[in-house]
Amino acid sequence: MLEFLSDRTLHDPFERENDKQTNPRQTALQATIKYYPEHSQTRELLSDRAQNDPDEQVREFAKQQLAKLETQK
Repeated sequence: MLEFLSDRTLHDPFERENDKQTNPRQTALQATIKYYPEHSQTRELLSDRAQNDPDEQVREFAKQQLAKLETQK
């Protein structure tokens, strides 16, 4: 399942048309965090999306989640 979520996080072609749409890349990130919080790939995905996602909302979400993980160490 982690492979599927990672693929969606990195490769889903979604482009936001309005602020109310839910981005499947963010949904996949949320599921990854929920089900694989300790997996090294989770932090890697968050870091990548925080820097490289074309959607500003996804980038901000990833940055917030990375900060949360840092405080939980």
